[in-house]
Amino acid sequence: MIDRELIASWLEVACLAPSPHNNQPWTARANFDGVSLQLDQQLVPLLGPDRLQFMALGAFIENMSYAAAAHGYALVVDKLPTVPRRQAISCEPETSITLITGAAQRSAAADLAARAMRVVFSVPELRRDLAPFVFTGADPPRMTGMPLASMNPAAPANVPGSRWALELASADEEAEAARARFERSPLHFVVSSRTDTLPGWIAGGRTMQRVLVTATVLRLSHCLAAGPSEIPTLLPGLRRLARAEGRPLILGRLGVPSLPGRGIASPRRPVDDVLRR
Repeated sequence: MIDRELIASWLEVACLAPSPHNNQPWTARANFDGVSLQLDQQLVPLLGPDRLQFMALGAFIENMSYAAAAHGYALVVDKLPTVPRRQAISCEPETSITLITGAAQRSAAADLAARAMRVVFSVPELRRDLAPFVFTGADPPRMTGMPLASMNPAAPANVPGSRWALELASADEEAEAARARFERSPLHFVVSSRTDTLPGWIAGGRTMQRVLVTATVLRLSHCLAAGPSEIPTLLPGLRRLARAEGRPLILGRLGVPSLPGRGIASPRRPVDDVLRR
């Protein structure tokens, strides 16, 4: 049996994986010869698609595989989870990465990111879905969610994050901020999966995380935009950028941070909260 403390050390690394709104929707249980992972439905946004949650789980698994390898273990995924009220379809989860470097293509990517942000802040239901995951210094300490200063440094710091998301955020301002983040970056990428099924989502999350870990080693910053892949009116544009067979899953950008010492860390759930008994 693998020592529980060793598994906890792997999970500490795994928990650094990105997730939608930084909701960190994972739970784990130590078994005789491994770890069982599940999504905690209480941490999943009401309107969040299953696709993004399982991509987050894939990123979590990828991080855990690095930590296990550092101790001489090879992580093998024996059985994929099932989606509640949905039938999982067995498939070969091949993924691909499209690099976007041309000026015209980068401008198109920036436009998609901006349009996605405008949709989010123009639809009341999407604002309500986001509100519980945004916080400022006026809110109690959080283990999940996004500090507002990392999303919009110009936003008021003395207003609760939920109020900003519901009442104060401007769709036009957030769209322009998204455009600036993407347009000024030298490299964009799109991760796609061959099939739009659960194995492909998890494999896509693992591929995405490999890109982000590599970028971190190179001291590059990143920004992810899920809206272009999840908003039906924007998906065709992302397909044209991806130039790949299958389903585009995420649009990302990589670049040198303008203020590397001013990065704002998102909170993380403690391992004891993730590793259930």
